[in-house]
Amino acid sequence: MKNFVGVFGHVVMDYIVTLRRLPKPNTSIEILDRQRYFGGTGGNLARAAARLGVKASLASFVGDDFPDDYRTALHKDGVDTADLRAVRGANTPTAWVFSDSRGNQMAVIDQGPMKEAARFPVLRHSVRDVELVHLATGRPEYYVRVAELAESLGRTIAFDPSQEIHYVYTPRLFRALLSRSKYFFGNETEIVRAKRLARVTSTEGLLRITTVVVATLGSRGSAVYTREGRIRIPRVPPGRRRDRCRGRIPSRVLRGPRPRVRLAAVWNSRVRGREFRRREKRDAVESSDMVPSSPSRASTCNAVM
Repeated sequence: MKNFVGVFGHVVMDYIVTLRRLPKPNTSIEILDRQRYFGGTGGNLARAAARLGVKASLASFVGDDFPDDYRTALHKDGVDTADLRAVRGANTPTAWVFSDSRGNQMAVIDQGPMKEAARFPVLRHSVRDVELVHLATGRPEYYVRVAELAESLGRTIAFDPSQEIHYVYTPRLFRALLSRSKYFFGNETEIVRAKRLARVTSTEGLLRITTVVVATLGSRGSAVYTREGRIRIPRVPPGRRRDRCRGRIPSRVLRGPRPRVRLAAVWNSRVRGREFRRREKRDAVESSDMVPSSPSRASTCNAVM
């Protein structure tokens, strides 16, 4: 195997705009600040994994306008980009997020070629040459084909649909992917939606379809559900996150004796778009401080300590 994980998900340019207030329809307002980020569930997760010493490939579709500095950042972090495909004539997926001083937000999202992924061929390198296939945001019709290939090759599948579980999944497509996956990830609202799609009444009920469920619980840490029981993972005190996550996960998590927990600890870092965004300005791709910081992600470092 060339890589440990093949990450399928969005690679997005994020523009975060700060306003005094959100404008009313048919009006204009000046901005206070704007920042440009390298984002997307796939891009963030692959970069974070690579920084933690996990060999990762990234499978995604972008436009032929994909920024050179984002590609450079991926390469600098050690991400295998053989399956990062630029679609001729398409725009790179882009999100514009507007926030006011009271914490209100609104967003406009251009999915770019990811919206049409169902008509593209499966990116095989990130399935064939990995041990674990991680399915994040993206079109479920496409991911069913990815999962079928992964299953035929005996690869392990982790399923992490993130916020898209609320609006792109039908019960049939959700069950088709969940049944092929060994690991399922969700926050509290996503778990609620997963139970409805799977037609079960409890989180443990999902274990009739998959093997491990990792639930992030905000300030209460995380929980790993298996058929043998539940493992609670408390939050990590803020002052200890950086050292433990950057220094000890690669050696103790990946090579530890408890495979379910060590894998959960890596992927429960939840390095998905809105949870792992760090300000990386156009001419500053140096990012040594880009490490998990919220309790729902960093707390999982404790799983093997």
